Amino acid sequence: MFQPSISGSVPVRQGLMVSVLALVAILYSPLPQQAVHQAGAGILTLVASSAHASGEMYVEPEGVGIGTANPQRQLHLVGNNAVFRMDRSANTAAFLMVRTDAGGTPLKTFVVGTNASGSDNGEFIITDLGTALGGSGARRLTITNDGEAHFTGTVRAPAFVQTSSARLKDNVETLRHARLAIQQLRGVRFSWKDSGEASLGVIAEEVQAVYPELVDTEDGMAAAVNYSALVAVLVEAVKEQQTVMDDQQKEIAAQQARMKLLENRLAEIALLKARLADVEDQLTRGHLQSATLLE
Repeated sequence: MFQPSISGSVPVRQGLMVSVLALVAILYSPLPQQAVHQAGAGILTLVASSAHASGEMYVEPEGVGIGTANPQRQLHLVGNNAVFRMDRSANTAAFLMVRTDAGGTPLKTFVVGTNASGSDNGEFIITDLGTALGGSGARRLTITNDGEAHFTGTVRAPAFVQTSSARLKDNVETLRHARLAIQQLRGVRFSWKDSGEASLGVIAEEVQAVYPELVDTEDGMAAAVNYSALVAVLVEAVKEQQTVMDDQQKEIAAQQARMKLLENRLAEIALLKARLADVEDQLTRGHLQSATLLE
């Protein structure tokens, strides 16, 4: 069993911190023997073997070092097992991260932690407590057990890239009748009920009726739409529309050719009529001259 001894004068607050850290070292150290050193006015020492120097705890003016005598922060862990672990048998097992002013008044508080409902069934969360130091707060991020990330606000980034290689896909088929499917969807303007914020989009239930694979459900009801996957529908709808337009252009060109042919024939008929009229005029004049000579 460890026998701590303290020598020198240690300020009350510093001594209290050292005592707590010493207790932590004794209770939670993974090594059978441990050492705690404090530099400065006082020296706190736990009897230990030098064979385990890598696990020693040092309390320096700069901070507390575990595995290092030169801590760079208030708590600095060094070593192959330098991992901070906190166990709690209730939700939420979490860190409380508080930004304060110079006087210690909280300006902003976030909880970063984990919940679980069973073995290997839990979630990672970030909750906004505002300026409070407890309470339920507002959930900002949830990463579910299957890896889905749920944000409650707008997500911004220079770009969003999705995995899409053919090497990762089976049963690839080109969409058919996408233009007709698009005609069954509506682009709508609306306001979110929870915030009143105006937005644009589609209706998940209407998308589900046409492309159910683009809709995520919650409790059996349509909840979210994979907007990026709608690009595939739009691509094929545009191509189908372009095919219709190309066919129409071909038909228009054919009609214009027929009209040109008719115009040419009408011009030929007009020319023939003019010639026939000239012949008739010549015949008429010749007939009159013949009649005059006979008289």
